Amino acid sequence: MNSIYTFGLIKYGEKKLWGREKAKRIREQILEYFITSGKETLILDLTAIDLVDFSFATEAFAVLIARLSKELSGKHIVFSNLAPLVRENIGIALEKADLCALVLEGRNSWSLIGKCSEPIAKTLEYVCKLKSADTPTLARLLNTNVHAVNNRLKVLMSLGLVNRTKTTAPSGGKQYVYHSILQ
Repeated sequence: MNSIYTFGLIKYGEKKLWGREKAKRIREQILEYFITSGKETLILDLTAIDLVDFSFATEAFAVLIARLSKELSGKHIVFSNLAPLVRENIGIALEKADLCALVLEGRNSWSLIGKCSEPIAKTLEYVCKLKSADTPTLARLLNTNVHAVNNRLKVLMSLGLVNRTKTTAPSGGKQYVYHSILQ
């Protein structure tokens, strides 16, 4: 991954995080650090956090992910080191908000939490595997049409799960190349 910034929540000195008010404060601190870092990708490291309740997960993380498609366009959030109860509550909060997020599982593996359809997950899998791909390539690999892949990539972009760059297509028109944020 390039342009990464890691933010560890253990710095708050607590192993259990709950409540909307605390979540709002921490979310705003995360945003401030992230924006001033100038980095594209933020890894939220939840090492040593034993419990995150649903209200905290919703206010801190679901709201943060939702903001990626608006004022944080071009920024990406990835989770790491999630304890089972933490993973479950963040996943439920994201699912209720119709969102999903990447979780680093190890050096070369990841998973998704929250609400994500199989076609969206499969498209992300190919982008991550290839590191970079254009829509026609993904359509061929996924055995579907370019329109369907464009719709999936639009969702992945709005969730901050992929990057894209504008290039020139072989026909001379504009074309986008989509990149994994896990490079």
